[in-house]
Amino acid sequence: MTQNRTGVVVGKDFRPPEGESIEDWCYLIVDLSENERVSVRIDRTQMGKAGLGDLVRFSAPTGPDAPVQRLVRI
Repeated sequence: MTQNRTGVVVGKDFRPPEGESIEDWCYLIVDLSENERVSVRIDRTQMGKAGLGDLVRFSAPTGPDAPVQRLVRI
C-alpha cells in the first residue's frame, strides 16, 4: 500500500542526467513537517500542477528512481 504525503512546495529543481530530457527530471522540494523535507521526482504530466507555496498531496513513489505519477494541489 502506498502512503499519501502532504506538504508545502518550497522549491523546484531540474537534475537530468547527461543526455536526458529536462522535463523527465523535475523535482519538487516539499516540507512535509517542521522536521521533514523531501525532494520528489515528478512525472512530466504533473509539472505544471503546483508552484512555490502550494499545499500538495501525493503518493510516495514506488522506488527511489520512480517519479510521482499523481500530484494534487490542495
